[in-house]
Amino acid sequence: MNICVIGANGQLGRHIFEKFKKNNNFFFFSSSLKKKQFLSGNLTNTKILLKKVKKIKPKIIINCSAYTQVDLAELHKKKAKLINSDSLKILSNYCFKNNIFLIHFSTDYVYSGIGTVPWKETFKCHPVNFYGYSKYLGEKNIINSKCKFIILRLSWLYGPFGNSNFVLKIIKNLKINKKLNIVKDQIGSPTSTNLVIQILKKILIKINKNEMISGIFNLCPKDFISRSELSYFILKNYFKKNDYKNMKINEIRTKDLKLMVRRPLNSKMNINKISNYLNIEIKSWKFYLKKYLLSIK
Repeated sequence: MNICVIGANGQLGRHIFEKFKKNNNFFFFSSSLKKKQFLSGNLTNTKILLKKVKKIKPKIIINCSAYTQVDLAELHKKKAKLINSDSLKILSNYCFKNNIFLIHFSTDYVYSGIGTVPWKETFKCHPVNFYGYSKYLGEKNIINSKCKFIILRLSWLYGPFGNSNFVLKIIKNLKINKKLNIVKDQIGSPTSTNLVIQILKKILIKINKNEMISGIFNLCPKDFISRSELSYFILKNYFKKNDYKNMKINEIRTKDLKLMVRRPLNSKMNINKISNYLNIEIKSWKFYLKKYLLSIK
């Protein structure tokens, strides 16, 4: 069963590469060829990419590629839409015509972020910025293609191969500034790429057994936390006591930042659907984050 991974040099794609690189049935595509095992190809030129994919004849395509820069997406809408939406129309139509199962990663930003109730997959999507909107359009293109698909909506992603995720930014800035202003009204669940790969392995097994049904699934750890509380947790679990006692985190509101682009405040997602479907217990965000912080000390 051949499997193509698109976007293999991103935070999630690199982790998938490290986990499956010894498997000869995996083929990794990237626009940045930092590994000799990577094949050249990306979603900005699907015609060239699909010519190479055709030779591999995969049963599954895993798409990790995305335009994820929220602020820049508002300025470069054409590029964000090309990668997050338009290219997926071509890719998913190709999957339909060739009976390929498409696994795609989306975001909590497709939800409006209004209210306090954890989002269910059945709730209507009302993105508050263009990044979220482009990801939502991508989801719709996949569904409309009628290909076999799994869409996993992730939130606050971090992992060992991320250069600029929220966790690393907190650590870096605390080392430099000793004092940070962090929002207290954005609530969600930081999601480890380790958890994503754990779920991905189960999905691949079910697809191989022809037991996987198309659908959208929220994926994040159990329990929720604000970004400011998360920063306190990182401070106390990463730094030594003598170091962090001189560091300070000021809690502010998102509106105080006067951001160019709106962010959803409520990123809480209900994960009952995927937990029940795969018969898996998903642990609290604390479990995954503690392991991650230990690994980067």
